[in-house]
Amino acid sequence: MNKSLFITALSLLASVSASAQFNGAGYYRVGNVGLKNLMQKDCYVRITDSKINVIEQQGTGQDFEPLQLVEGLDDAIASPNSVIYAYGTASNLKLEAQGTNVSDVAQGRTMQLSSVGTSYTLSTVAAGATVYLYTTTRLFIDHYIGTTKSASKKAYSYWNIIPITVEGDNYVGVKPTLNAGGRYYAPYYASYPFKLHSAGMKAYYVSAYDNEHFQLEEITQEVIPAATPVLIECASQNVSDNRLELVTGSYPAVSGNRLSGVYFCNDFISESFSPGCRTQFDAGTMRVWNVENDQLVLSTATDLLHTDKFDSDNVLRYLNANQSYLSVPAGIANTMTIGTVGIADVKAEGGVAEPVSYVSADGSTNNSLQPGVNIVKYSDGTVRKIIK
Repeated sequence: MNKSLFITALSLLASVSASAQFNGAGYYRVGNVGLKNLMQKDCYVRITDSKINVIEQQGTGQDFEPLQLVEGLDDAIASPNSVIYAYGTASNLKLEAQGTNVSDVAQGRTMQLSSVGTSYTLSTVAAGATVYLYTTTRLFIDHYIGTTKSASKKAYSYWNIIPITVEGDNYVGVKPTLNAGGRYYAPYYASYPFKLHSAGMKAYYVSAYDNEHFQLEEITQEVIPAATPVLIECASQNVSDNRLELVTGSYPAVSGNRLSGVYFCNDFISESFSPGCRTQFDAGTMRVWNVENDQLVLSTATDLLHTDKFDSDNVLRYLNANQSYLSVPAGIANTMTIGTVGIADVKAEGGVAEPVSYVSADGSTNNSLQPGVNIVKYSDGTVRKIIK
């Protein structure tokens, strides 16, 4: 299904006065009523690719690739690609998801949105025929979203629009994938700005690196801007203990962040058709988060990366959706550890800034970085928190 078909339809929600689900600008998840009734659990839309396809008039299933459904609220909570931001006016609502303002690619079609209680049916005209947005199941792939000329799909054409709240059941949480030194971590890259809501959470970035080491620094600003690749330290291994508060607006970028990030990892579109659908891992120019000897590292190990489900040789690896990683030049060590890097890698606007003092977590002053948290003051007056 054309992603713009789906999201553009949602942009008309403000015109439905009976809606008790859509209540103005904010973050939402979109669930299918039919699958919820059939499976006795929620199934939410997730956006897995930025490729815009041609709307399929006959609804043959060839237009579903950018959209899939994630089963269960627990998985959706930990999936940044299930978050859709709606804003604007009642007559011109805009929507953003996964770094794309999808309402800008509406292809000029007019959507018909009809309320069914607190749910909705969505339809449009393609090639002279009315087509409806619906979903169903297939045996060998995730639930898919397509269009059909028939309005008889009943509940499979009904959609719920559910606001995201930090304290409720429909929140955004972080699922840790790494355990180092008794602490839980998750690489993270999302298209929305957020605050760390749960106590005990921290966010880090890589400020510098050399051939073998990288410097990890804590982000101290309250709001982490949209599209900021980070490493999140979680409060526990339970997603419910690692809640994010989603906010709106623009915020200062994290200065000196060397990390990069990816939004998508879609198995169902080839790179030749949509170069942005996924990012194949390159051991020569990428280092991803791993744990070795109970310590955080950036390395070429692929155990935690995504395996192409259609790769019979089981050798192709891709960066996971919404993951941060480090892009490096050729020749960097396969495993990079946290440590002191060359002074030339720590620069201020006026030139090279040299460390002038190191204060460890216990308040003692040292001549170099110590294990744990260090407060480092530089010759240009800047102060950084560095983890060794």
